[in-house]
Amino acid sequence: MIYLADILRKSECVKLLMDKDKYFIYGQDDNGWTVFHYVACNNLYTIVENLVGGDTSAGYLRDNKYKRTALHVAAYKGNVRVMEKLLQYYPSCWDMVDKNGQNIMHIAVEQNRKEG
Repeated sequence: MIYLADILRKSECVKLLMDKDKYFIYGQDDNGWTVFHYVACNNLYTIVENLVGGDTSAGYLRDNKYKRTALHVAAYKGNVRVMEKLLQYYPSCWDMVDKNGQNIMHIAVEQNRKEG
């Protein structure tokens, strides 16, 4: 379970990183995951707004293996709050499909996910 104090510390960390390098949100690891993918995976919905700023594209970046966006990851994990935040800033992600032709609805149904 992630506690509020942990989220606030992570949020402060993200703010510091954004102040230092606003382009770090475009960085991808060896798997193609961005900070958005990790935020989505770990249900850190409060951090999404810190990341977005004036950006209009980083939320659309896909990973290397499954070609999933952060929104796909959030759907897979059942992290509804992250999904809501991402869709607020990246509404076109709703229609994006992964390498299997699945959008977030397919993934959520397949995983039998409810808010988690």
